[in-house]
Amino acid sequence: MIAAIDKIKVEEYEFLLEYKNEREGLPYVLWVFKNGEPLMQHHQPDQINMNFPANFSRAFLVDVCHRFVSNEQLNACPA
Repeated sequence: MIAAIDKIKVEEYEFLLEYKNEREGLPYVLWVFKNGEPLMQHHQPDQINMNFPANFSRAFLVDVCHRFVSNEQLNACPA
């Protein structure tokens, strides 16, 4: 069973948290979208996602999302 259980928006990024009960130990998956499109891994055909254990707070999840966006913005800046 897969169920979307939370959605967090940070600027043009959207994070969708899904519950996948078949994943032992890491039942939650956070998918990343940018401007409504799946954000793909660099030079890979896979969408960026992060796995989470059963015990985490929403505050932790929001912090992860904000840190991800900050890192993306830092990496996009020309040196």
